[in-house]
Amino acid sequence: MSFKFNFSSNAADSDSDSDDAPTATTTTTTTTNTASNAGVSTDSSPISPTRHTLTSLLHLLPRNISYSFIPTSPPLPRRELYDIRMQLMSEDDLSATRTHAVLIGNEDIRTRVYEGGLKSWECSIDLAEFVSSTGGDPERSLELGCGTALPSLCVLRETLRRGGRGRLVLADYNVDVLRLVTLPNLLLVWADTVKGLPRGEAKGDLDACDELREEFLADMAKRGIDIGFVSGAWGPEMLSMLGGEKWDLVLASETIYSPATTGEFTDVLLGCLEGGGRGLVAAKSIYFGVGGTVEDFVDGVKRREGGWEVKTVRDLLDVGVGRVILEVGRSS
Repeated sequence: MSFKFNFSSNAADSDSDSDDAPTATTTTTTTTNTASNAGVSTDSSPISPTRHTLTSLLHLLPRNISYSFIPTSPPLPRRELYDIRMQLMSEDDLSATRTHAVLIGNEDIRTRVYEGGLKSWECSIDLAEFVSSTGGDPERSLELGCGTALPSLCVLRETLRRGGRGRLVLADYNVDVLRLVTLPNLLLVWADTVKGLPRGEAKGDLDACDELREEFLADMAKRGIDIGFVSGAWGPEMLSMLGGEKWDLVLASETIYSPATTGEFTDVLLGCLEGGGRGLVAAKSIYFGVGGTVEDFVDGVKRREGGWEVKTVRDLLDVGVGRVILEVGRSS
């Protein structure tokens, strides 16, 4: 069964396979041909949430990281997708995790196996630019469904520039996404902000040698910047891991495309905002063929107990399928 996200343009990856809307495939035993159930797999169990430390993932990095700059303002360095695929193909045991075969292939999503985290989708760029333009370096920041983590990269860059302290946690469905792209991107932003990456060309290579990794860890500790990671599915287990902390800012982009998981995402988002703070959710107004809509998400938030409100802080109407950035918080 195949379906389309029907994004207005392809993901902002230089080696995307085509200019058409990305497709996603899911293997199912039984499916129904309705928008609300499109892409829902019935033969895979959700991945249980797991915590990961910065040190444990840092040891999994390759020596060389090829990168390019995303045209945000200012530009953000991000690991190249072809470089990730080369690493995967070079690893000895491609069956080490159930996501390997999908990651090497051309599928954008396979439900409950891989949720699209290796590519930088349009709304993540929207949110990164918004975070960058509005400034601020929240002391405690969380990104749900982080993938390439462009919004969090802006938070880290601003924290580094201002010399602030902070806690930054990044959550994605796949630990492979965290090790292959999320962490490398954090390292690249640190290297660019603190040491300076060459700006003469649009692409480059970072020598992630042991000395550089140790310098990165030591600098994070010296600055009082604590970085953590969580992999796995949204739901009560993830909320129990994250909801006990007070978050100043919770970020999310392209997370409400599937009605099958929007309720679980909303549970985690609001649970993490119980202690205050604000959430920023970037999304397309409608995800054709999949069923998710901004309207349904907003209605779902407003129906929850606790006096929640949602307001639009940025509205992009002239981009094909409309895109918005929503602010979620307690009613004043």
